[in-house]
Amino acid sequence: MQYSVGFAVTDQVRTAISRVPAKAWTPAVNAEGGIRNGGDVAEITDLLDLSRWPAGMRVIIRRERPHPGAQLSLFEEADGWRYQAFATNTRVGQLAFLEARHRAHARVEDRIRHAKDSGLGRFPSREFAINQAWLQVVTLAADLTAWLRLLALPDTLKACEPKALRYRLLHVPARLTRGARRRRLRLPGNLALGRPPQGHLRCGHRHSRTDLSVDHRPRPPTIGRPRRPAPQRHADPRRAQISETPTARGSDAVSPPHESPGLGFVVVRMTLVPLRGDASTV
Repeated sequence: MQYSVGFAVTDQVRTAISRVPAKAWTPAVNAEGGIRNGGDVAEITDLLDLSRWPAGMRVIIRRERPHPGAQLSLFEEADGWRYQAFATNTRVGQLAFLEARHRAHARVEDRIRHAKDSGLGRFPSREFAINQAWLQVVTLAADLTAWLRLLALPDTLKACEPKALRYRLLHVPARLTRGARRRRLRLPGNLALGRPPQGHLRCGHRHSRTDLSVDHRPRPPTIGRPRRPAPQRHADPRRAQISETPTARGSDAVSPPHESPGLGFVVVRMTLVPLRGDASTV
């Protein structure tokens, strides 16, 4: 099994970098095999003490000119290069190819970060079986999200983090309608996609399809609409008559009932007055 992992740039690594001769640096290449401008690679395995590390491990250094605004260490500011190191046990291949292969792992780290934001960073229980089921669901969600980015999402959503993707697409309410032998997925007109989606989604039978459209019809206002009048309540003769004259606080009468419009029930406000005399008369 072969590996290619990042290696920390420690003081020992910096000392080894300063001892690399200028002719030992070779130009780096990009993913297409072309020369990478402003990038060089070199191997410092023989300049490090790797006795405590696995046998056969190699340490390769990449240097490149920093982009504007990049933060450099004091060692990097001395010569104006930015250094990164990685370790691998691959014994064959040019240094430029090994460095380009390792740089392609950046997308793998992005997928791991997305999975952590989708539930991988926290397990719900102390039981192994429950956490195992949780991990399977998280990996399934990560795979579905990756395929969704690759096949269906527009360019404005492919680079979104999971939190932004849930807010802008996955949690958006929609309505599935049927008519004329077609299924239509109605999305709200204010969908935050940047550009309304067009086209259709294939699902179900091969001769059927689901049209994906945006509903731009205006919705009726929710404020200011007339309310339905409250139903009339007839007085119950079996209950005590309530005085209609409002009195001040502390009297033995109660205020008239107040109806809440549109709710369909009566709210009665009463005032409790302590009685004088023996408590047995209460």
